[in-house]
Amino acid sequence: MAKEFFRFKQFDVYHQQGFKVSTEACIFGAYISKNFKSEKVLDIGTGTGLLSLMYAQNNASKITAIEINEEAANEAKRNFERSPFYELKVIHNNVIDWALFNGGYYDLVLTNPPFFKKHLLGVDAYQNSAKHQESLSLDVLAEISTYLLKDKGYLAILLPVHEQNIFQQKIADFGYYPYRVLNVFNKPNSNQFRKIVVYAMANESKEDKLVIYNSDNTYTEEFKELLKEYYTIF
Repeated sequence: MAKEFFRFKQFDVYHQQGFKVSTEACIFGAYISKNFKSEKVLDIGTGTGLLSLMYAQNNASKITAIEINEEAANEAKRNFERSPFYELKVIHNNVIDWALFNGGYYDLVLTNPPFFKKHLLGVDAYQNSAKHQESLSLDVLAEISTYLLKDKGYLAILLPVHEQNIFQQKIADFGYYPYRVLNVFNKPNSNQFRKIVVYAMANESKEDKLVIYNSDNTYTEEFKELLKEYYTIF
């Protein structure tokens, strides 16, 4: 997505300095911020802080963003400081070590983990930590996330369909099951390419579908409605 299309209420600083956004991350951030109102939120692997900022735009929440990569953590900190949102802080740390002192604290944990588990490691350390799951596998992510949640908390995660189905099996071991599901498609007749799931200790489950583009490559009305507060072109 062209970075100049993205905005936040009250300020336009972020896309001037290469603020990194992707369509699926924007869908995730908008969907969670509009449908889940939580007091204390943790963003695992925040990167440059996109999800935390999208959530803060619509919720007066205390948000902690944790990021293992120092360069990304510093960029998130700069983005938070430039924003009009005050209850945001970024922590540069390994979430596995950090979680030992913060268990059972959060109402909502959200994460957009890497999608490149099967790719070969590259020579660039920043890209490796950003794109690979070696340091935080789906098994560990399931255990850490549920440890950090309050008993009635929610875990929201964006993954490709196959990885999401694997993660669903792993997190069931901790008593968490799909509570809300958003199935994301590029076009009406295309294969599903992303799956957003909110997990909870709940017996009910509801699924929705979002198609990004019409057959003529224009944005669908559902997509525009979801993203209208964040895309300047709507």
